[in-house]
Amino acid sequence: MINYTFSGVKISLVRKIKNGRNKNEQPIYWRVTFLRKQSYYFTGLKYDDQEWDAFLNRNLKKHAKIKALLDKYFYSTIKPIIDDLSDTEENDDEDDDEDDDDEFEEEIEN
Repeated sequence: MINYTFSGVKISLVRKIKNGRNKNEQPIYWRVTFLRKQSYYFTGLKYDDQEWDAFLNRNLKKHAKIKALLDKYFYSTIKPIIDDLSDTEENDDEDDDEDDDDEFEEEIEN
């Protein structure tokens, strides 16, 4: 389904199993991983083990609308946020590098 990695941020859809009960319906989350820290955001969906396997590995008509909705949400909301964050981070890193260079030059001059 959706596994997206960009500039140290990874986004994926996961079925989070609670209480070790794999057979029951379990919630589906967006998992956002950045700097080895994970955050989970509930999608509003719940599937049991077989249904989740079918959702990921088969193209069934009953899942088409949900997959399209998740794709639309990902590409219109999540991906632009990640791209903006990575652009901001890159600009901050460049500014930090310039400051470090300036400090280094000042130390050499003194």
